[in-house]
Amino acid sequence: YDVYVTSENITNKDFLLNCHFKVLEFSKGNGKIEQVIRKLIFLLKIYQKIKPDIIHVQFAQYAYVLMLAKKLKLIKKDV
Repeated sequence: YDVYVTSENITNKDFLLNCHFKVLEFSKGNGKIEQVIRKLIFLLKIYQKIKPDIIHVQFAQYAYVLMLAKKLKLIKKDV
């Protein structure tokens, strides 16, 4: 399996040296609307590049972005 982890603004990059997965970083943005738009754009870029079978989100704010992408039919229902 190829495992990818996304994170916003990683401050301690030392742990990346020995990890067995790929880390993709993105910037958070300023206002609430900007943050949602940035997360959605980032999610769609990663989705198109990697074509994942499974997407797991840890926080509610990311779940909302994922649900928005699915409602807009930008991500397949079975992912």
